[in-house]
Amino acid sequence: MHGAGQVIPALIRPPPYRKYDFYSYIVGQNFPKALQPYYFGTHALFLETLRSREISKEQSICQTRLMWWEESVRDVTERAKPAREPVTRIIQEAVKNTPLNAKLLQRMINYQLYDIERGDIQTMKEMEVYGENTRSLLLYTNLHLLRIDSSEALLAASHLGRCLGICDILKKIPFYLAKHRCYIPTEVLLKVSSIAHSLHSTICTSRRSGTHAGRASSPKSSMMSSLSKLTLSLTYQGLRLR
Repeated sequence: MHGAGQVIPALIRPPPYRKYDFYSYIVGQNFPKALQPYYFGTHALFLETLRSREISKEQSICQTRLMWWEESVRDVTERAKPAREPVTRIIQEAVKNTPLNAKLLQRMINYQLYDIERGDIQTMKEMEVYGENTRSLLLYTNLHLLRIDSSEALLAASHLGRCLGICDILKKIPFYLAKHRCYIPTEVLLKVSSIAHSLHSTICTSRRSGTHAGRASSPKSSMMSSLSKLTLSLTYQGLRLR
């Protein structure tokens, strides 16, 4: 535990962690002190898997980085090899000192590898699967760290995680459009295509004019209006498709 305590400042103090997942950072502050290093370690790995998707436009480079994380986690959890950097060092101690299942961490990485190959999401069911393999997995690791073994808690974590995963997608629509990726189900976009096209056009216009949506009042207002309509439509159509 002493080793974990020495590494935790490097994981939670830098602004990037709070910037990319602020609410998880706040939750971590209320975790039991003895478990905070493990909590932030698993969440740091989650962020690294997500960021690995954005380091390059070349899929092969993103895949290489994810496979490096996959091998690094397997080394410290299955092969008892020394950790090569702080995150896997925390993971190694977490698996040793808590009931944390390392297969959840492998699944987290493997899903991002699958996500690269899959392309756009086609259905609401696939969107739920995205939430299940991102935020739900994080909630499962939290339950393991807290030694909570309850079918009701796992079911709640599954549903809540899917909800949070979908919320992540909605918040990142402008970012994903700029990356030429779409996580909104095709079956929903077909029903709200005019709104989606309006949102995409607004973002492109803002970029061509040399301004950012957050700095120019007119593009920002137009984009937020389109985004709000798309979000409402997605929610409504998602409920109808269920």
